Amino acid sequence: MSEFGGKLDEIEEVSIDRFDGDNLKSTAFFLSHCHSDHMVGLNSKEFEEALCKRDVYLYCSEISCCILKNDLCYGHLKHKIKALTTAQSHILTVPSLNDSRKEICVTLIPAGHCPGSVMFLFELPAGNVLFTGDFRVTMTDVKNLSQLHHRDGSLKEINTCYLDATFFDELYPSFPSREESLKKICDLIKEWLTGDNSNEILLVSPARYGCEHIFVGINDAFGMKIHVQHDIFLKYRTILKIGSAITSKYDVTRIHACGK
Repeated sequence: MSEFGGKLDEIEEVSIDRFDGDNLKSTAFFLSHCHSDHMVGLNSKEFEEALCKRDVYLYCSEISCCILKNDLCYGHLKHKIKALTTAQSHILTVPSLNDSRKEICVTLIPAGHCPGSVMFLFELPAGNVLFTGDFRVTMTDVKNLSQLHHRDGSLKEINTCYLDATFFDELYPSFPSREESLKKICDLIKEWLTGDNSNEILLVSPARYGCEHIFVGINDAFGMKIHVQHDIFLKYRTILKIGSAITSKYDVTRIHACGK
């Protein structure tokens, strides 16, 4: 669970992944990904009013933007949501708190957590600030993330890092890779489906979003779509790869991610 309060000490105009309380005074809002603990206050009347100010927007990745705009809970915000291209630097002009304008350079970096999840790199005159949100990257991933490197290949200096440390606990000494996890899931599915032609699979997700890569992997492995609730299907149907791996029809598959 995210315990981040939302404010960056280095940029008073910015709030990230928290949309209530003092954060409503901000003039630029950022969402790292669509998980409920990072969306507190997002569908509140108070936040809608905060977005009504001139040139105040909610910024997120293209996939997160698509998810939000297809979700009835957030559809009323669609005209104030701006999608930023991942792996590209953006210069945003935002209202400052003293009635002038401020330019902010931000780069969205793939976080490897769930569809649309990103880290935010703010490159400021006083130094670079990295906000990770929930992320799942390896040392190899870091080497390949050009957004963290200068053109000569050297690493950019990170002066301040807001680091998610949800699992930084001795209770979690190690994690299997996504590839290892997916293989284990597919092995179990194969064993159950081949055991009896009447057997079906029920996938239970602990979160509303986050298992989409599993759906895609299962579809690739078995050529079988995953049945999801109709509202989930509507959110993902226009997202490449994910939309082709799911269905809202119960009777066309033996693998389900929701009840009948």
